[in-house]
Amino acid sequence: PFGLFKSYWDEVSLSSNKGTLSYLEDFFVYGNFSIEQQELPLIFAGYGIEEPNYSDYKNLDIKGKVVVVLMGEPKEKESDNYLLSGTDKPSKVSGTNYKIQKAGEKGASAILFVYDTDVMFKNRLNVYKPYLSKPSMSMQSDSNKAGSLGVFFTGKKGVATLIGSDK
Repeated sequence: PFGLFKSYWDEVSLSSNKGTLSYLEDFFVYGNFSIEQQELPLIFAGYGIEEPNYSDYKNLDIKGKVVVVLMGEPKEKESDNYLLSGTDKPSKVSGTNYKIQKAGEKGASAILFVYDTDVMFKNRLNVYKPYLSKPSMSMQSDSNKAGSLGVFFTGKKGVATLIGSDK
């Protein structure tokens, strides 16, 4: 025997006392997870990287919060090289899977990725929108039971709306 899990995001929004984001317009989700309607604090954690020589999580308590992280990884000021790899190629820690795992290990309830530009966000949204607007079916597993880390994506405009900034 096995169980199938059907999921469909209907009438979903992200909101704060500063503004509201609409699903498949201002943000999209990744994966199967369940977060009941609740209020969770936002906390910014740079690029969401924690390595021996670099940590965005130093002195941050993200347990039970929505951790906001930038896509990619920082670059060196003097060159166009990536800080962690030291080359023009990003390191393994720049990927979303690494950042999701780190946020989960630290107890975050959700992670909100912020694309470098709103154009990059809209381009990615347009790729996923046809798939995300339809119901999905997957095998029942621990990853789609309540309590799994929520994964959201937005652009700079989306995050500015949530925090009430015009930048």
